[in-house]
Amino acid sequence: MSVIDVSTMGPGPFASMVLADFGAEVIEIRRPVPGEVDAADQFLRGKQQLTIDLRAPGGAELISRLSDTADVFLEGYRPGTMERRGLGPSVLMERNPRLVYTRLTGWGQDGPYATLAGHDVNYVAIGGPLGAVGSDAPVPALNLLGDFASGSFPAVLGTVLALLARERTGRGQVVDAGMVDGAAYLLFAQFCELGRGEWHGRGTGLLSGVAPFYGVYQCADGRWMSVGSIESKFYAQLLDGLGLDREMLGRQHDRAHWPAARAAIAQVFATRPRDHWTAVFAGTDACVYPVLELAETAADAHVAARGSVRTDDAGRPQVRPAPRLSDTPGIAGEVRPTGRAAQCELLASRGITAGDVSRYQRTGALHLPSA
Repeated sequence: MSVIDVSTMGPGPFASMVLADFGAEVIEIRRPVPGEVDAADQFLRGKQQLTIDLRAPGGAELISRLSDTADVFLEGYRPGTMERRGLGPSVLMERNPRLVYTRLTGWGQDGPYATLAGHDVNYVAIGGPLGAVGSDAPVPALNLLGDFASGSFPAVLGTVLALLARERTGRGQVVDAGMVDGAAYLLFAQFCELGRGEWHGRGTGLLSGVAPFYGVYQCADGRWMSVGSIESKFYAQLLDGLGLDREMLGRQHDRAHWPAARAAIAQVFATRPRDHWTAVFAGTDACVYPVLELAETAADAHVAARGSVRTDDAGRPQVRPAPRLSDTPGIAGEVRPTGRAAQCELLASRGITAGDVSRYQRTGALHLPSA
């Protein structure tokens, strides 16, 4: 699979990195912004790169030519931008009818907000997750829910589904991956609760952290433990590990009892450091585990055994691709060579001659490294 990625912002480059992890040949089109930190830099593994100026004469033409032999075109601009550059789906898919044209944006391709600016926190605010998570004030979950869970992964799924459909139809199609749509989709179960009259707002649900058997507790050293003892048999093990009376077990789902139960559990957790409680609950089915900081994750016994996060030769953490396929697993590849020779070879493999390269350089469309 060959992918041309012109998306530039985090969710798009992450989506194309996932595709690269699982064997796609990805060419990431970078903007000529010398001296600026590019948000896409952290998602370069396994990819090839070219720097092309869409605004320069010949920039759009060069990208069109690269797309002629591609399977996937990925973009993340506001609706209408690609059309104004002559790179809209009607143009590229006429040239290459098998092309899957994936559009990864915050608001999607239509609707009253479609052309407005926004970021992760805005998309999950309107899509629902931000208003559903937290106890009092809504709690932003970094940019995990909007950009990646609601954006990148639906874009990857939609792209793969469109490629699968192409095997049957022989044609590509447009994938409209709007983060606001993905955000609402994540809340499928909560919308079902709302429809049944069982949703009573943020901070009231069983899994919101208000129940004493589901949430986090601070320890004596200021660090935290996670508790997910939903089933009664698991809750019993939680109470035993904390040395609390099993009388609480009979009132587990009595909401009137929850504040007192949470206070009792919190009081005990606060008497010992996190490592003490980790040892107490190790190997049990209490569903109690430490809340690890990022710097601690790679050293966890389970994470280390599965190789979910490892340290590379330079001492930097590397995350293993997921999910794991038995026959064709993903590979966390290295950043591909980016020198002048490598880029010229890449261009030549796509039918861009040395004469073309010189012409695109003269117009400012193509920026090649000096060496």
